[in-house]
Amino acid sequence: MKKTTFILFSLFLCLTAGAQVSRRTALRLAEESVNQITMTGYMPSAEVMGQLASVADMSIDMISRMGDPDDPAQAKACIKLIDAIADFTQTPTGAPYADAMREGLKKAIDRSDDPAVRRHLLDGLVTCATADDVQHLVMYLGDADMAPAAFRALVSMKDIDADIARAGSMGAASDSLVALVVKARSGKAVAAPVAKAAPKAAAVPFWTSSLDILIDRMRTHPDASADSLLSTNATSAALPRLLNMARHRDGKARDAVMARYITLLGQLNLNPAMRYLLLREADALNPCDDIRRKIIIDLGTTRLVQALAYIRKYYDSRTMGDATAVAVADILGNNPYANGGKHAYNMLNAAKYSLACHYDEEGAGEAIDRVLNALDECRLDCGYNLAMARSTSMGKNGFWKMTEDLADFDMAFDWKAPGKIVVCLHSMPVLTLSRTQGARIEGDAAWHRFATEGEWCTANIRVHGGKVSVSINGEHVMSDVCLVNPDRGAAANASGFIMFTADADGAEVRQVCIKKMP
Repeated sequence: MKKTTFILFSLFLCLTAGAQVSRRTALRLAEESVNQITMTGYMPSAEVMGQLASVADMSIDMISRMGDPDDPAQAKACIKLIDAIADFTQTPTGAPYADAMREGLKKAIDRSDDPAVRRHLLDGLVTCATADDVQHLVMYLGDADMAPAAFRALVSMKDIDADIARAGSMGAASDSLVALVVKARSGKAVAAPVAKAAPKAAAVPFWTSSLDILIDRMRTHPDASADSLLSTNATSAALPRLLNMARHRDGKARDAVMARYITLLGQLNLNPAMRYLLLREADALNPCDDIRRKIIIDLGTTRLVQALAYIRKYYDSRTMGDATAVAVADILGNNPYANGGKHAYNMLNAAKYSLACHYDEEGAGEAIDRVLNALDECRLDCGYNLAMARSTSMGKNGFWKMTEDLADFDMAFDWKAPGKIVVCLHSMPVLTLSRTQGARIEGDAAWHRFATEGEWCTANIRVHGGKVSVSINGEHVMSDVCLVNPDRGAAANASGFIMFTADADGAEVRQVCIKKMP
């Protein structure tokens, strides 16, 4: 007897645990789906829709209460997901869950205190209502906001006269409203309830506002160590320490530190090149999707070709495509000189379709216009090559040579070297770069200093008409300096290869982007 009791008790615990897991799973899937719709505009997969629909009486009720009053875009995503679940149950695959869906809609309607949401959900219920829903529909006749839709449904549904009478007798609505429905069902002309003019819906903010809210929540997640670091260090000194702290964290604790880093970086008055380098350092830590989206969007605000080349690896990603679209619209819509070539053209086309998923959001139209204008101006026969290969490491006295003969061109690249790195232009070793000493051009013994942040530096070089201009980390260090051949007495070459040469300490170069000029 005791053994049987134990087995039954164990079975009960297992069944209870299964129900709890089912609820937790539904909540997790609902939260992930709402976030996906908010951030990307994409609906969840058919598999996820099936799982949510199988417990629609519970999942729809959950989703209806997820909307953040401070985040209109997320609240709208909740409604979109409920609509998608309802539509799924009207397909052959989802038909077994139609009853659960209707129960979920009724629960959501009854618990919502937003008239617009209640009307929307009722419109969804009306399209698939059965005799089992009559009592609820009759009850809604007593609500001025709901009465018009409920009235139309009760008048048009077939074979529910007995159900209407039963609902009326139970006091679900006043006798006069029920009588009005009965008269209309018999074909008599009646003064049906009239819908009140709904106020014009406020524009839904662009989805990036929802991302900002998420990042701010991560930033405020309690973390005494990170807050102490911020309070005891100067802002610029806190950045590398925060990044190092994030390297040794995982999960939500890591997200909280990364969110503090991204937020602090946005508050500093740094030039675009410095922000690009520091954002790349953060992305190298492989952050969570929402942090990475914020990094990509912030990279777009730099409007640098280096940033465009870096985010190219994300433009066809389902999870990062929308963030990349925002960044591409920002860079190529505001930096025409970076616009051109097949890669820019492909990124613009991808951005056009990604932004179209958010067409009803505030600011999406302007972003789409910028992309369309950039597409009109994009020439496939010119532009940066937007290299996104892995970085090239050069050991002791190593070199990396590009064999193409170039005369006039623009070049952008990042470099890291404990010592010096020499750049050959027109096949001549004319430019020396050093983090500690600065930049020096052949023919000028002076070192031109520049500020640094972190191990990496980024350079922009223009060679035109035998003259060179150089910017390092966003600072102009030399402009229109004549190229001088190191071989004394020899004329400067009119064209030639590009080559990077390391000293005894080695060096690393990445993201070499070249644009040939006619």
